[in-house]
Amino acid sequence: DYHPAAVVEMRLFCLLPWPIGGVNGLLWNLREAVSSLQWEFKRACRTLDRESRRLVHACRSDPKLADRSDLLALFVKCEEEEQFSAMFLRDVVLNFIIAGRDTTACLLTWMFYILATHPDIQARLCEEVDA
Repeated sequence: DYHPAAVVEMRLFCLLPWPIGGVNGLLWNLREAVSSLQWEFKRACRTLDRESRRLVHACRSDPKLADRSDLLALFVKCEEEEQFSAMFLRDVVLNFIIAGRDTTACLLTWMFYILATHPDIQARLCEEVDA
Protein backbone atom coordinates (compact mmCIF):
# COMPACT_ATOMS: atom_id res chain seq x y z
CA ASP A 1 0.00 0.00 0.00
CA TYR A 2 1.40 3.36 -1.03
CA HIS A 3 -0.35 5.51 1.60
CA PRO A 4 1.89 4.72 4.64
CA ALA A 5 4.98 5.50 2.59
CA ALA A 6 3.48 8.80 1.44
CA VAL A 7 2.66 9.77 5.03
CA VAL A 8 6.23 9.08 6.17
CA GLU A 9 7.60 10.99 3.19
CA MET A 10 5.40 13.99 4.00
CA ARG A 11 6.46 13.98 7.67
CA LEU A 12 10.13 13.93 6.70
CA PHE A 13 9.55 16.63 4.11
CA CYS A 14 7.90 18.92 6.67
CA LEU A 15 10.98 18.61 8.91
CA LEU A 16 13.11 20.36 6.30
CA PRO A 17 13.78 24.05 6.92
CA TRP A 18 11.15 26.47 5.60
CA PRO A 19 12.79 27.77 2.38
CA ILE A 20 13.06 24.19 1.10
CA GLY A 21 10.53 22.09 2.99
CA GLY A 22 7.11 22.39 4.53
CA VAL A 23 3.94 23.33 2.72
CA ASN A 24 5.25 26.83 1.93
CA GLY A 25 8.70 25.68 0.89
CA LEU A 26 10.32 25.69 -2.53
CA LEU A 27 10.11 21.92 -3.05
CA TRP A 28 6.38 21.85 -2.24
CA ASN A 29 5.69 24.71 -4.64
CA LEU A 30 7.77 23.07 -7.39
CA ARG A 31 5.89 19.82 -6.89
CA GLU A 32 2.58 21.64 -7.25
CA ALA A 33 3.80 23.55 -10.30
CA VAL A 34 4.70 20.42 -12.27
CA SER A 35 2.09 17.95 -11.04
CA SER A 36 -0.61 17.21 -13.62
CA LEU A 37 -2.79 15.94 -10.79
CA GLN A 38 -2.53 19.36 -9.12
CA TRP A 39 -3.43 21.07 -12.41
CA GLU A 40 -6.51 18.87 -12.75
CA PHE A 41 -7.48 19.56 -9.14
CA LYS A 42 -7.08 23.32 -9.54
CA ARG A 43 -9.03 23.24 -12.81
CA ALA A 44 -11.85 21.34 -11.11
CA CYS A 45 -11.83 23.83 -8.21
CA ARG A 46 -12.08 26.75 -10.65
CA THR A 47 -15.01 25.07 -12.40
CA LEU A 48 -16.82 24.49 -9.10
CA ASP A 49 -16.11 28.07 -8.04
CA ARG A 50 -17.30 29.53 -11.36
CA GLU A 51 -20.50 27.47 -11.49
CA SER A 52 -21.30 28.11 -7.83
CA ARG A 53 -20.91 31.86 -8.35
CA ARG A 54 -23.07 31.63 -11.48
CA LEU A 55 -25.83 29.88 -9.52
CA VAL A 56 -25.68 32.52 -6.77
CA HIS A 57 -25.82 35.36 -9.31
CA ALA A 58 -28.71 33.72 -11.17
CA CYS A 59 -30.62 33.23 -7.93
CA ARG A 60 -30.05 36.80 -6.72
CA SER A 61 -31.18 38.23 -10.06
CA ASP A 62 -34.15 35.89 -10.56
CA PRO A 63 -37.32 38.00 -10.93
CA LYS A 64 -39.33 35.07 -9.54
CA LEU A 65 -37.14 34.68 -6.44
CA ALA A 66 -40.11 35.25 -4.13
CA ASP A 67 -41.81 32.15 -5.58
CA ARG A 68 -38.78 29.88 -5.26
CA SER A 69 -38.43 27.46 -2.36
CA ASP A 70 -35.05 25.83 -3.03
CA LEU A 71 -32.37 26.10 -0.35
CA LEU A 72 -30.24 28.69 -2.13
CA ALA A 73 -33.29 30.90 -2.67
CA LEU A 74 -34.12 30.62 1.03
CA PHE A 75 -30.63 31.85 1.89
CA VAL A 76 -30.89 34.71 -0.59
CA LYS A 77 -34.31 35.69 0.76
CA CYS A 78 -32.81 35.84 4.26
CA GLU A 79 -30.54 38.61 3.00
CA GLU A 80 -33.28 41.08 3.85
CA GLU A 81 -32.31 40.52 7.49
CA GLU A 82 -28.61 39.75 7.11
CA GLN A 83 -26.48 40.49 4.05
CA PHE A 84 -24.49 37.43 2.97
CA SER A 85 -21.32 37.83 0.94
CA ALA A 86 -21.06 36.22 -2.48
CA MET A 87 -18.28 34.04 -1.04
CA PHE A 88 -20.56 32.81 1.77
CA LEU A 89 -23.32 31.91 -0.68
CA ARG A 90 -20.79 30.22 -2.97
CA ASP A 91 -19.68 28.13 0.01
CA VAL A 92 -23.32 27.24 0.70
CA VAL A 93 -23.70 25.98 -2.88
CA LEU A 94 -20.46 23.97 -2.61
CA ASN A 95 -21.69 22.40 0.63
CA PHE A 96 -24.93 21.38 -1.10
CA ILE A 97 -22.96 19.81 -3.95
CA ILE A 98 -20.58 17.93 -1.68
CA ALA A 99 -23.30 16.80 0.72
CA GLY A 100 -25.49 15.64 -2.15
CA ARG A 101 -22.68 13.72 -3.78
CA ASP A 102 -21.57 11.98 -0.60
CA THR A 103 -25.05 10.99 0.54
CA THR A 104 -25.97 9.72 -2.92
CA ALA A 105 -22.75 7.70 -3.14
CA CYS A 106 -23.39 6.20 0.30
CA LEU A 107 -26.99 5.37 -0.57
CA LEU A 108 -26.00 3.67 -3.83
CA THR A 109 -23.23 1.71 -2.13
CA TRP A 110 -25.60 0.28 0.47
CA MET A 111 -28.35 -0.33 -2.09
CA PHE A 112 -26.04 -2.43 -4.27
CA TYR A 113 -24.72 -4.25 -1.20
CA ILE A 114 -28.26 -5.16 -0.12
CA LEU A 115 -29.16 -6.26 -3.65
CA ALA A 116 -25.99 -8.36 -3.89
CA THR A 117 -26.67 -10.09 -0.59
CA HIS A 118 -30.41 -10.64 -1.20
CA PRO A 119 -30.89 -12.29 -4.62
CA ASP A 120 -34.64 -12.60 -4.03
CA ILE A 121 -34.99 -8.83 -3.70
CA GLN A 122 -32.70 -8.34 -6.69
CA ALA A 123 -34.92 -10.65 -8.78
CA ARG A 124 -38.08 -8.78 -7.73
CA LEU A 125 -36.44 -5.47 -8.62
CA CYS A 126 -35.43 -6.78 -12.06
CA GLU A 127 -39.00 -7.95 -12.64
CA GLU A 128 -40.29 -4.51 -11.69
CA VAL A 129 -37.86 -2.79 -14.05
CA ASP A 130 -38.74 -5.16 -16.91
CA ALA A 131 -42.50 -4.68 -16.40
